[in-house]
Amino acid sequence: VSFTEAGTQSVTLVAANGCDSVVTMTLNVNPTYNVTDAKTVCESALPYTWNGVSFTEAGTQSVTLVAANGCDSVVTMTLNVNDNYQVADTKTVCESALPYTWNGVSFTEAGTQSVTLVAANGCDSVVTMTLTVNENYQVTDSKTICESALPYTWNGVAFTEAGTQSVTLVAANGCDSVVTMTLNVNPTYNVTDAKTVCESALPYTWNGVNFTEAGTQSVTLVAANGCDSVVTLTLTVAVPHHQAYAQHMCETSYTWIDGQTYDQPGDYTYAHEDMYGCTQVDTLHLSFGTSTDTLISKIICGGFYVWDGDTLSDRGLYTKTYTNTSGCDSVVNFMLYINEAETVIYEYDTVPASSYPFYWHGQLVEHGGMHSDTVSSETGCDTIYQMVFVTYCDYDIEYDVIITPVDCGNDGKVVVTNAHNGYPPYIYGANRGGVVIFQGDDNEFDSLPIGVRPIIVRDQMGCFTVKPVMVPPAPPAVLVCPPVVVDTLVFGETYATLDLSRLGKPTIVNKDESRLVYHDENMPEDYRFTEGEHVVRRVVTDTVCGQTWECEQHIVVVFPECPDAVDCEGNVYPGVRVGSYCWTRENLKSLRYGNPGECEDTIPCAYGYRSLLHPDEQANVDTFGRLYCSEAALHDSVVNGNGHVRGICPEGWYLPTPAHYEELFSFGNYALRTPDFWYQGGGDNSTGFSWLPAGWYNGAAQQFEGLYTQGYFLSTEVVDGEVRTSTTLLRFDCEDVIREETHDGFGYSIRCVKE
Repeated sequence: VSFTEAGTQSVTLVAANGCDSVVTMTLNVNPTYNVTDAKTVCESALPYTWNGVSFTEAGTQSVTLVAANGCDSVVTMTLNVNDNYQVADTKTVCESALPYTWNGVSFTEAGTQSVTLVAANGCDSVVTMTLTVNENYQVTDSKTICESALPYTWNGVAFTEAGTQSVTLVAANGCDSVVTMTLNVNPTYNVTDAKTVCESALPYTWNGVNFTEAGTQSVTLVAANGCDSVVTLTLTVAVPHHQAYAQHMCETSYTWIDGQTYDQPGDYTYAHEDMYGCTQVDTLHLSFGTSTDTLISKIICGGFYVWDGDTLSDRGLYTKTYTNTSGCDSVVNFMLYINEAETVIYEYDTVPASSYPFYWHGQLVEHGGMHSDTVSSETGCDTIYQMVFVTYCDYDIEYDVIITPVDCGNDGKVVVTNAHNGYPPYIYGANRGGVVIFQGDDNEFDSLPIGVRPIIVRDQMGCFTVKPVMVPPAPPAVLVCPPVVVDTLVFGETYATLDLSRLGKPTIVNKDESRLVYHDENMPEDYRFTEGEHVVRRVVTDTVCGQTWECEQHIVVVFPECPDAVDCEGNVYPGVRVGSYCWTRENLKSLRYGNPGECEDTIPCAYGYRSLLHPDEQANVDTFGRLYCSEAALHDSVVNGNGHVRGICPEGWYLPTPAHYEELFSFGNYALRTPDFWYQGGGDNSTGFSWLPAGWYNGAAQQFEGLYTQGYFLSTEVVDGEVRTSTTLLRFDCEDVIREETHDGFGYSIRCVKE
């Protein structure tokens, strides 16, 4: 189909599916444009490009472009070109006119600069300026003159001293020139000098001037700067100086200025040049001394001590240094000992009565007990010695008796005669009805009834002898006492085995003379006797004389011997019978539990006595045994069938109960104590128990106390199935026995009893 203008036409075509398709085309026709344009540019804009066309000069050119409607448009451009101007200029200025400004351009030096301006045609014009700069001269000059040429004039300028000044002049180029002058002024010197020469150098010549002695002279010279200089010399003439030295040394040698070391005193010389070159002879007188070091000491009694002006209140070593007679150091070391103001020394000793009198510390000792002596030392400190002499009797007092029998109407009489041994005068006493009565130096005893009367003779040392004296009836007597019967009662038998029916109400008198009275006719069958002699008495009436006297039955009780106790460490404790029981005669000292040869655990809190006054622990243990706390004593606290606790005791032995001690104390304090070790006297230990003042351990204060004054024994008892402990205390100053509770951590002595 052909279109010649805009319009719509259709055509039938066969489609891909083989069917006919009608296709209609509408054709639109856009116009083709012809445009003209004109433009004026400056020459500097060439070449000028317009729509891809380049203009190198004024002219007309066309270009075909695609219009907005997509069709070609022909555009024609006519280009007009205006000229760009080039202008040159010159100028000359002085340097002082700089900086120079031209058309807004600043010149700081000579040169050429350009500026672009707009010409009347609207195009740029380049104007170039060449600037010439004439110099402003800066001229410097200097001159040196002598001080004597001042004042100095230059170009109308006057100098009165050295310095710099300037003047402005017009140069040949018409510009100002600044000329600067620096004037140097050399001084005219006045020089002083000094020189020392030896006396032997005179006469001395200096710069043509002659010195014949010390003095001052001047000379005028031309200095290096060309100016006059006045030089003055002061001449000193050195006279040789001979130095004498005296040196005292405390060392063994001395090194002198000559470099030599001298170890012997004497006079030495040294010749050498002095600082002026003159010969100087020095002498040395050398001597030696000895330094000393002394130690002195002083012992004072408390307080303070003033030594060399110093008050010293502390013990220690003090040192001061002095100068001794040889001029050397004397070091004095002062050792100050400050003792306590008073020292008490306690001692004791056992003395046989036959040793009195004797002297102790210059005192005559005539009897036992406490004796004191105060000794003052060189320091003035008192030492108080307190000695306890424990007296034991080492002799018997011998005496005879004359007996007057009892007859009708008269009592018996005993007269003691021929008393000897011991220390008279003697004191006489007799046992009257169970009470011992002393009657001083009266040796006659009247009104004695029939019977055995112990007669006692005691001397001044307290030693005594007792003799049982029988006061018989005067014959003929109608009624006599039954004969004395002596029987042996083996422990385990009873009193009832003896025929005592004829004695009525008996009175039992023990060896210690204390009475036990029974109100029935016969002794109880379970009565236990102490070992020894017992006397049963009754009152008998003589029907002839109407007098009364006592008949007696003697009984000897013999107990079997007590065995020894042995602990696991092999320590042997001898057994002793006191009353009904066997006791260990020594305090325990073991450190281990167990049976002999089979030691087990270590015993806790087993203390050995140790203190400042009694520091030998082992010696104390050997004598007094150890001290045990209640916990250590009880051990496992096993109670046997008899209600006894073995505890710490050896095999077959057990801890005593308070009941054991009660029977023990029935024998009396005196019979239980040892005769020695006790402060202010012990007992006679007639029981053999050997109670020692072993002291105790104070667990609260952690110290040992009471040695020689107190003896504690620990006991146990079972109350309501609980094992309890207590202590029994015997003191040196108390006849009573004290029972106390135990305290944890405290230590006490232990004895054991046989099961």
